[in-house]
This record gives sequence, structure tokens and C-alpha cells, in this order.
Amino acid sequence: MKKYNIMSTNIAESMNNALKECKELPITRVIDYIRGVLQCWFHDRRTTALKLTTQLTTVADVAVGVKDEEARYMLVYLITFDTFLGKDVDLDGHVDLTTKTYTCREFDVDQLPCAHALACIRLRGFSFLDYCSSYYSSAFLVAAYSGKIHPMGQPIEWLVPSDVASRIVCCHLARK
Repeated sequence: MKKYNIMSTNIAESMNNALKECKELPITRVIDYIRGVLQCWFHDRRTTALKLTTQLTTVADVAVGVKDEEARYMLVYLITFDTFLGKDVDLDGHVDLTTKTYTCREFDVDQLPCAHALACIRLRGFSFLDYCSSYYSSAFLVAAYSGKIHPMGQPIEWLVPSDVASRIVCCHLARK
């Protein structure tokens, strides 16, 4: 997943780990357990998101802060109003603030300004927030966890449409 910089190659392993406590329960209890886990995750993440005091998520804010320290020591040469030649010890390249790209590709892949871009943004007196993807904003994080996950309730209370309730479900297990 690009926006969170997280890579998992085995989602089944992750889910098995999260659900190991309920493996022996009947399926309806497993579903209710999953609902409870998601309800807790949403609550915890929503609470954390609402406490943010910055415009970016904590991870993005720290990442930009580290890159901004690096940017203070870079040389920047103007090419046009929105394009620059950025120089540091390891890499010389072009920054384009209009397309949000830089030779290092970090700016356009991570969707956060790299140190080179931050140096150019500072030179122009622009706000670095305008060059961060909205996915990294604290407002986006709050919105992502704003949904509610309600308990399922008792089966007798469920409102099941008549066309669904009238269906007969058969399960034939193949034997080896």
C-alpha cells in the first residue's frame, strides 16, 4: 500500500493472527468477534486521530521534519518559477513543483515532498502542506475512521428481507 508505506505479502497470516482467539467458535460468533475487533480498532484510531494537533498525521509530520533538516543544507538553483536544480552531496536533479516530481522519485512516489523539494518550497516561500498528499492530512485520517460499526444484535432482531429469508442454503462437502 503506497500511502502508508506498508507492505504485506500475506494478508491471510495477518488475519489469522488477529483472529486466533476465536478459531473454534461457530461462524456467527466469529463474525461477531471480527466486528468487535474492527469496532475497537476504529474507536482507538478515531480517538488518536481526533487528538492530533498538527495538519499532518504524526508519521508524515515526523518524516517531513527530518527531510526539512536535510533541506537546510542543500543548494537550489532557479530554472523557471516552478522548476529548480537541486544539489546535495549525493544527487543533483530537477525539482518541478507544478508536477510534484524530482529526479530522486521520492517526491512523486511517496506523495510527500523530499528534502530537495522542501528546499525549493522554502526558497519560494510556499507552504510545504500544499505539496503533501491529502491522504497524509489529519483531517483525512479523522474522516477515514468516522464510520460507526454497530453490534449485530440478536438474530431474532435482524431485519432480513423476505427474498433472502426464503432461500434454502445447502452445503455439500466434498470428501477426499
